Amino acid sequence: ALSERFIERPFRRGANPSERASRKVLLAGASLMACSLAIAGAIWATGGFASRFPLPVVKAESYLSYGDQGFFRTNICFLSTDSNHPRFFSTSDCLSMDPARKNVLIIGDSQAAQLWHGLAAANPDVHFLQATVAGCSPLAGVRKRSAFEPTCKALMAMVIDRYLPAHRPDAVIVSARWNDDEAHAIAGLVGHLRRFTERVYVVGPNVEYLQPLPRLVATALLKNDPAAVRAARRPPDLVLESRLRRGVEVAGGSYVSLRDTLCAGDDCVAVTPGGVPMDFDGDHLTAEGSRFVAERWRAQGFPAEAISR
Repeated sequence: ALSERFIERPFRRGANPSERASRKVLLAGASLMACSLAIAGAIWATGGFASRFPLPVVKAESYLSYGDQGFFRTNICFLSTDSNHPRFFSTSDCLSMDPARKNVLIIGDSQAAQLWHGLAAANPDVHFLQATVAGCSPLAGVRKRSAFEPTCKALMAMVIDRYLPAHRPDAVIVSARWNDDEAHAIAGLVGHLRRFTERVYVVGPNVEYLQPLPRLVATALLKNDPAAVRAARRPPDLVLESRLRRGVEVAGGSYVSLRDTLCAGDDCVAVTPGGVPMDFDGDHLTAEGSRFVAERWRAQGFPAEAISR
């Protein structure tokens, strides 16, 4: 509006503007542009003047750009890019047994990769191994629409068919973003794994949200409306969870409900005691969330006490 009023109109009105008038108009235009750039730069540099919001809101919002921050051990023990191939999987970093400690292998997709950090931090007396691929079903014959399907099949075949019989860890933890096909087939996998390890644990679905949890938490704090988080929580698939539990227990495994770990009835933990959102998106734990879950499990004796009996 200022540009139109003080620059465009004078140019349109003056048929033969003098050199001095033209210089003034151009100087005014350049000044406005410089001011606009300065304001835009200040907005960009301050993250949109984030200081105008309360610190807890800013802290929650910051996790929208969090990603897995490497604590999934991405591209080492968690393959998740188009260039990934089983040959990029670091067997020495991910599958080396520790003769001085109990060894527990974690397999599955990103829902399994999110657990390694917390479990390792909460259980220094246990050595956790990891073989995980994005969008990967650990069940042979169950396909998921994933760009990493060939990598998934190759890595799971290597781990389940060759590594486990040769190394026999003390326990195996299986986790994935489960679907109905996997729930119906889970008993077969658990039965097979139990041939090579004393204990098999299957971790159930994470609590899921319709929007990234950091945004929901920030909005709830800003509006002083805790119900905003609950309203955006996906209803749990209790039928799926029941089928998983039944299949796991029938085959002699142990079912670990992640939902029961985080929820009491309809009340679920969305933020850690330190004010960090439990998830960095709609269904993946932050590093702090992973430690929170693992500490609760540790207090219940899982897995350290269970594998020591």
